[in-house]
Amino acid sequence: MSAAEFKAIQTLVRAGRKTAGTSGVWMRIHNATALGQRTGKQFVFTGNDVHALRLYAKTLTGLDPMLEDLSGDRIELAAKTNCEKLGNELVFGRMVVMATLGDSSIPLKSGDVARAPASVLMSTHLDRLDLDYIQKQKVLITENGTTIQYCGELVLPGAWADAIIVYRGHGDNVNHVNHIIQNQPSENLGFLGDFDPAGLDISTRYGKGVCLIPDPAAVQALDPATFKRINQKHTFGRQADAFRRLKAKSADPSWLALMAFMDNGRIAIMEEYFVADGLPLIVGPVFSAATGQLCFAHKTTNGL
Repeated sequence: MSAAEFKAIQTLVRAGRKTAGTSGVWMRIHNATALGQRTGKQFVFTGNDVHALRLYAKTLTGLDPMLEDLSGDRIELAAKTNCEKLGNELVFGRMVVMATLGDSSIPLKSGDVARAPASVLMSTHLDRLDLDYIQKQKVLITENGTTIQYCGELVLPGAWADAIIVYRGHGDNVNHVNHIIQNQPSENLGFLGDFDPAGLDISTRYGKGVCLIPDPAAVQALDPATFKRINQKHTFGRQADAFRRLKAKSADPSWLALMAFMDNGRIAIMEEYFVADGLPLIVGPVFSAATGQLCFAHKTTNGL
């Protein structure tokens, strides 16, 4: 029995329905069981048919489709069924990818802690992390999978030299990292993304934490050839909607000064250049608990 066939029967019995469409899945179930009467573009089942379908699924998988499901990874399914391959969870779907900088460490519910050189990435299930202890450390969320591989080469502000770096990931991973974000206190939460409207828009959507950005003074000090090489003006031009949305997020003078700086220079610098060109990062936009708006915690050397 395939996972799709189990789920089709599960949906039928749980909803108390007695009809199903003549899809490929239901054609295979009908051919294997001879249950249901085909009428036009649907199968019609009696009460006995539905009960027999439930027993059919349970016999083949060891799972009662009325009471159990296929959630979990293959190890978890192997503990309750002889069809461990029916699991629909991606092998690494529940894993959070992390790295440690300086004296940071990753605490586990087992009481152990994990630490490795910044060039070594670690991953584990979200439910194995001790989030209460993680709260006491700086956590920096990066949008770019390449950046976390080179996180030891980032030129970070001193307060972030001992941060846990977390890759935001894709698919299910995003939901798990969002759980860490929601659990983390604002003063110990940072975001690192592309220095362009879209990147800042993503980093500021949570209403908490700080954004780490290239120091505008360092960007202004780049020689023209380097600036032209790393700044993608065409990318900025495609993000007009994101820029308008970003600009409207705060009326704080320092925030508006940053928006003017980005607009005037058509700034769009990707994360990879933070590492490749050694751009020093500063604590940029911060959510003020008092006003709920974005501002800068410290003045930069160019007045932002």
